[in-house]
Amino acid sequence: MDFNGQKSTPYIADILHQQGIEHVIICPGSRNAPLTLAFARHGKFKCLSVIDERSAGYFALGLAQSTQNPVVLICTSGTAALNFAPAVAEAYYQNVPLIVITADRPESWIHQQDGQAIPQRNIYNGFIAASYFLKGELYHADDLWFTQRSINEAFGVAKSTSLPIHINCTFNEPLYNEDYSRIKANTIKFSMPLKSVDIIWAEILTGKNVMVILGQLPELPELDLILAAKKSLVCIGENLSNSQLVFYNASESRFFVKEKPDHIINIGGPIVSKQLKKYISSLDVPVIRVQTNDQIVDTFQNTKMIVKMDEVSAFRTLVHHCDMNPCDPEFYNNWMNSTSVAVEKRNAFVGAAAFSDFTVYNFIASSIPERSVIHLANSTPVRYAQIFNDLYKSCAFFSNRGTSGIDGSTSTAVGFAYASDRLNFLISGDLSFQYDANAFFNDHLKGNLKIIVINNSGGNIFRVIDGPRELAERNDFFETSRKHEFSNLAKHFKLNYQRVSSIQELSFAWPEFISISKKPSVLEIFTDAEISADTFKEFYKYLQQ
Repeated sequence: MDFNGQKSTPYIADILHQQGIEHVIICPGSRNAPLTLAFARHGKFKCLSVIDERSAGYFALGLAQSTQNPVVLICTSGTAALNFAPAVAEAYYQNVPLIVITADRPESWIHQQDGQAIPQRNIYNGFIAASYFLKGELYHADDLWFTQRSINEAFGVAKSTSLPIHINCTFNEPLYNEDYSRIKANTIKFSMPLKSVDIIWAEILTGKNVMVILGQLPELPELDLILAAKKSLVCIGENLSNSQLVFYNASESRFFVKEKPDHIINIGGPIVSKQLKKYISSLDVPVIRVQTNDQIVDTFQNTKMIVKMDEVSAFRTLVHHCDMNPCDPEFYNNWMNSTSVAVEKRNAFVGAAAFSDFTVYNFIASSIPERSVIHLANSTPVRYAQIFNDLYKSCAFFSNRGTSGIDGSTSTAVGFAYASDRLNFLISGDLSFQYDANAFFNDHLKGNLKIIVINNSGGNIFRVIDGPRELAERNDFFETSRKHEFSNLAKHFKLNYQRVSSIQELSFAWPEFISISKKPSVLEIFTDAEISADTFKEFYKYLQQ
C-alpha cells in the first residue's frame, strides 16, 4: 500500500483523542503546521494558542496539574523546542505528564545552514521518560504501523509514569496543502497495574516511635481522612504537602524538639526547608522512602529501604500498623507541644513587627478565602508561606519546586487557573513576576486569578541566606535591585491593578482585590528590603530564645 507521502499527523491526533487527551497547547510556527492543522481540525480537542514557548510550557504544566490529565504541547523546529526545556524539567521533577511534540526539519538538513534546523534528538535527555522520533510522511503500511504503535506507547508511558515524554516529527514541504479529513486510527488501550497494599510494616518497623515526613503532593482528600482517624502519628509537612491535618510547621518546630524517632518515613516530593533537611539528616535515623517509581531518592542521606506503593495505600497500611503498635505518648505530645510553642512565639513576634514582608505574609495567610488554590513563586514566597502554614484554611498549594526556578511561576498559575473553578492566588516577588511577564501574552486569562506581587525592589532572598548577604557585589549581581512598579505592565495586558504600601492600605484594598472579576487582578505591595530582611532574621533569633 502506497500512501504517497500522506502526513501522519491525523493519525497522531486521533489516537491521542481516543486515549483521552483533551487540551492541546499550540505555539505558532510554520514547520509544525501539519501538527497544528491536524489537532485544530480534528474537532474534539480544546486547542489553545500561546505565543511564547517558554511560557507555553509552564502554562501546560499548570493545566496538567489542574486537570490531572496529560496535556499536549506543540511547537515548531529549532530554538522553539529548546524553550520548552525549563518546563519539561520542572514537569519531570514534579511527576507531571506532558506530551511534548516538536516539529523538525528533515535530519539531512542539519548543519547545512538551513533555518531553524538544529539537532533535536535527545534534546530533553535526562528530563523525560521516553523519546520517539517519527517521520511526518507515510509511504508504506509499515510507516503507519510504526507511527500508531509509537503514539500509543508514548501515551501509555506518560500516563503510567506521570512523566513528560517527547515526540519529534520531521516534516518535508509542502506543509499546508494536505487533506485533514477524519481517519480512524488504531488505538491500543492500557490496563494500569493495581497498586499493592499488601505491605507488612511490622517486618520493616522495629521501633514504636515513627515520624512521617510529607513532601510536595497533590490534593489527596483520602489522605486527610486517614490522618483524621489516627491522631497520634507524628506527621511533619509543609503546605506543599496539601494535607490539612499535618500539625507541624516544618520551618519552626525543629527548634524545640530533641526526641529522636525510631524510624522516618518519607513520602512525596521535595522539601522546601533546607534547615529541616539538615535537621533530619543530623538525627542519623533510618529512612524508609515510599514512592511508585524505581528512582533512588535519598534526600536525608540515610535511606535504608524503598517501598513501592502509592501515598494513600501507604498511609492506610501504616495507620493500621500504628494502631497495633502505638508510639510513646510522651514522644507524640512533645512534638505536638512544640507546634503550639512555635505558633505562640510567632504570633507574639508578628504583633510587634514593623511593616515588612513578614507582616504582609501574615496578613495574606489570615485573609485568603477558604478552598483557594495558592501558587507560590520562588524564592522568598515559598519560604515565607511555610511560617504561616496554620493560618491558611483548606487551601491547596502548588509551586515549581521540582527544579525551583523562578522562570515560569506565573505561566504555571495562569495555566492552572484556566481549568479551575476556584479562586487562584499567585504570591510572587517582583523579580519572578517580571521574569515571566509573557505569561499574560495569550487569550486564556481568567478572572479567578489573583496575583499578589510583593515588591521589595529585588531578590530579597540574597539578604537573608548565608553567603551572598555579606558580599560587596550583592546588590549589583545577586539581588539586582531595581526601582520599578508594574502598573504599566498591568495596563498593557488589561489587568486589574492596585498598589499599597502599608497594612492599612492593604486591608482597605483587599475586599476589592479578591472579588470576582472578568479579568485577572494584580495587587502590588511595596515593602522595604532592608527592614524585611532584618525582620526575617530577627524572627528566627527570637524563636531560639
